[in-house]
Amino acid sequence: MKRIIVLGLFLFAFGSATQVNAQAIKPRTVQGVKSGEITKAELKRIKKETKDVKRARRKAAADGQITRKEKAKINRQRYQANKAVYRSKHNNRDRN
Repeated sequence: MKRIIVLGLFLFAFGSATQVNAQAIKPRTVQGVKSGEITKAELKRIKKETKDVKRARRKAAADGQITRKEKAKINRQRYQANKAVYRSKHNNRDRN
């Protein structure tokens, strides 16, 4: 019983961290689109990368346990998604 509770708390904590990161990417992306710093194609790519991170997390949690290797892969994908937003906002391409 204790294992189930600990596992549930772990998944809740890890899941909320993923949500926080997704929530951090979205305002930056929206601001970039409004200001014209992010083009439609870049926005599409950013959305795909964010979706891939969420999919990888769901897949890793499907068996009830997220291994260190899976967590490292998810963190790497999350980092790359954040990097894509930064690159898109600073690459001198205008939407206008």
